[in-house]
Amino acid sequence: MIPVHVEGSSMVHRMPAGAKLSVMVVVVALISLTPNGPLLAGWGILVVVGYALAGLLRSQLFRQVYLMRWIIVITVVGQLVFVGETAAVLNTLRIVILILAAALVSLTTRVSDMLETVERFVGRFRRFGANPEAVGTVLMVAITSIPVIASHAGRVREAYRARRAGTNIPAMTSTMLVLAIKHADELGDALVARGGHAGSRR
Repeated sequence: MIPVHVEGSSMVHRMPAGAKLSVMVVVVALISLTPNGPLLAGWGILVVVGYALAGLLRSQLFRQVYLMRWIIVITVVGQLVFVGETAAVLNTLRIVILILAAALVSLTTRVSDMLETVERFVGRFRRFGANPEAVGTVLMVAITSIPVIASHAGRVREAYRARRAGTNIPAMTSTMLVLAIKHADELGDALVARGGHAGSRR
């Protein structure tokens, strides 16, 4: 689930959205290419410092780690199947740091500011056929759909608990797929209707 923007007046909050997104892209690239544990630990410390500068160290850092607990478990287990313990831990640590860095940007930047920045950047390539409005719409749909799917997942989990059905992963997965497809159909119908209304206004 994408972290919700937290209001604040820190230097991180005040940074322009474009600057934060640019820094995040560079950091993501560098972390992805970092080969060993000490350097990864250094990046982790820098991310923690970022949360501290944003005033979110106590309120959000551990919460974000808790929210990704299943990602950590699944990643470690999946990695252990194919690589050794050291590589599994390093790869999982890399993913955790990347997610925390991205979450810091989301927590300190309004979605509207991020979308405006992306649309402005894509607009530079309009002469080559790029459509910034379409890109903005796709990003907005993706961002708004994630909490909906997460909400469905929570309701499915609670429903299975209420029925004392335990953690039936195949059944829960199939139920989630049905709900996700239903949401996609409803969203598609809404976008088609919106496009039709827009066309009639022209």
